[in-house]
Amino acid sequence: MRYMLLTLALVATPLWAADLALIDSSGQGNTGIVSLNQAAGSINQQANLRALALGDAALSQTGLNQVQNTPAADPLAAQPDARAVIQGNAFAGSQGLLGINQTAGSANQSSNLATISVGTGSQPSAAALSDNWLASASTGSQNGSLTAPPARPNTSTELSDQAFQGASGVIQLNQIAGAMNHASNSFSLQILPPGQH
Repeated sequence: MRYMLLTLALVATPLWAADLALIDSSGQGNTGIVSLNQAAGSINQQANLRALALGDAALSQTGLNQVQNTPAADPLAAQPDARAVIQGNAFAGSQGLLGINQTAGSANQSSNLATISVGTGSQPSAAALSDNWLASASTGSQNGSLTAPPARPNTSTELSDQAFQGASGVIQLNQIAGAMNHASNSFSLQILPPGQH
């Protein structure tokens, strides 16, 4: 009887299992800086970059260039379904700077960048994202010969309405399901010393 059940289970398993990225009530009540990258699938790129400066003349800057070089064989030819899910109270009550990249699928790029400068002296402070970086931040680039993948019947993102309840601060979230998507968030804050307005 055991052999028969095992055989039936193997026959019922689909050729491709789904790519599932799941976060469930695991980051509640965090404080400070939280950077989380979660990926299910293949050839995904994720980054959380933070630059913090504190001083008389504080300057902080971030920059990122995501490039994908894909192999000659098309990795997107036969892909499973993809789901990115944040459920429950995943980050409820968190405070501070949260950067979350969650991806299910293939050949996706996501990034969260934040710069914070706090001036304490008489010199001016700056938090900067260069014009060149801002121009390229919303798009990534892919080198190779990828073609659009076949449609997937079950590609979805899900976000619980309780996931960030009571959270405060800066929350950067990229949630992707599918293939060949690009998502980026950037945040810059400059705090001047008194009398520097």
